[in-house]
Amino acid sequence: MKIISALKCERIMSWRSSATLSFFAVLCLAAWGAQGAEWQNTAPEWTFEYSALSGFRPDECAAGGNLAVSRFGYQTKESGEPAYSSIVMTENGTTALRMINNGRDKESSQNEFSHYRLTGNPYFYKTKTLIVDFKFRIMDRQSKAAQFSVGVSIPVTGTEMESFGVYVSFAPECIKYLTATGLKTVAFSTGFGWHEARIVMDTDKSKFELWIDGHKSPIAETVSLSKSTPRLLKIQFGDGSALVEGVAEIEYFKCAANQIIKTKNERNDQNL
Repeated sequence: MKIISALKCERIMSWRSSATLSFFAVLCLAAWGAQGAEWQNTAPEWTFEYSALSGFRPDECAAGGNLAVSRFGYQTKESGEPAYSSIVMTENGTTALRMINNGRDKESSQNEFSHYRLTGNPYFYKTKTLIVDFKFRIMDRQSKAAQFSVGVSIPVTGTEMESFGVYVSFAPECIKYLTATGLKTVAFSTGFGWHEARIVMDTDKSKFELWIDGHKSPIAETVSLSKSTPRLLKIQFGDGSALVEGVAEIEYFKCAANQIIKTKNERNDQNL
């Protein structure tokens, strides 16, 4: 299994000693090996992986190769900011990515709500299914609103203008998700503990499923995916709309596309 974040951080934090970096890499590998419920072990090779156990934010451990990660709206300092994110130590002595959003996150960025975004060149990817796994918890006991969200869009085959999309948000007592007919709500006691979750999108069937904590059936699903512009492969987490207000932490976030095609340049190189 590739640990993209560990390798990238080794390049960024060049001031660390080689011994420290070796320990850091072993720590990340051990952490990933211990993670995941049984139902999560059926995914193909991950296109992107991030682990907060590395001790770095996603934008500090940006993936090389097929996907790039960007930070929108989240500030890197805590004092006086509408929204910010940082690496924190949990009560169990492990590190997590904490994302705080006090409901004024749009003030942090002129045109984006606070979130981390993974993007790929739409002409590089040709995928009909996408799997996204993540471990999270919400933490603000005063907020009844959604405190964490994940959004996914996949370019629609045969058009240059549309994407299939799904948006899922987690509140203490419910889960909300977007379909072609509007926003749906499912009663679910998310509470304030850790959850391991999987989103599966199948554009051939216009289908979305949300699996949580090893349940034998999806917590939420639809056979009516929404469509939007532009045509873009995009995965984002944290926020992405006006629904989120509160505090969330994640331990890992990873995704896998079922098919990756070569870029135009790579195809031309092969034909020379």
